[in-house]
Amino acid sequence: MEAHIVMVAATGTDSPVPGFVPAGLERWCLRMGPEEAKAVQDALVLTALLEHPVPLVRAALADNPAVTPAMRRLLRLDPEPAVRVAMATSPLTSSATLWQMATDPDLHVRLAVAGNPHTPPCALVLMAHEPEAALGVQVARHAAATQEVLEILAGHEAAAVRIAVARHPHAPESLLMALAADATVDVVVALCMRPDLPEAVRDYLRSHGNADVAGLARRRWIVPATTPFTTYRFPVGAPG
Repeated sequence: MEAHIVMVAATGTDSPVPGFVPAGLERWCLRMGPEEAKAVQDALVLTALLEHPVPLVRAALADNPAVTPAMRRLLRLDPEPAVRVAMATSPLTSSATLWQMATDPDLHVRLAVAGNPHTPPCALVLMAHEPEAALGVQVARHAAATQEVLEILAGHEAAAVRIAVARHPHAPESLLMALAADATVDVVVALCMRPDLPEAVRDYLRSHGNADVAGLARRRWIVPATTPFTTYRFPVGAPG
């Protein structure tokens, strides 16, 4: 029961929690108006929860809209990675904070940053230079990945990252053409699966040096007939 009350307070669904504020401070709050007293009690509850020994409770604060910017800074710097992951995944976390968290020492936190739709392109650039394949894939899948980010990741040594780049809807034609010559067949096959592949890249793939890739490309995009022919039209009024 006590754990449930604490989690309710952390998430902000039913705050303040009766009995959570020390009695002396509660009497001091009662000297104020009801709205002022509630605001102070809420702040005292949240401050107490920031120091709670259970990381899950502190992590729940990340999605509480009543948490102030100063409190969010403490959550960003929390020694427990699970709390920082909660901050990195929260829709309430600002782009500026996500940029700061893009260099977090814990990989799980950086993965969470890369998966947050509010993560700015400048943070994606930072993470695109990292060697971890899982992080590269996550960054390459981000909707805000710029051409600069995708070009960095196109040179990643992990094929899974280059495949993610090949599938990105905003990858420019020049980058797709470069990936069409990738030494790993799986990367090229991923290109063949794109429904919006530019015609110049399709032509290249149809004549690819790998027979399997070329065959796949020809089956997906049938080469139009090139044999010239003439359609004869009878003159107006002629029999036929």
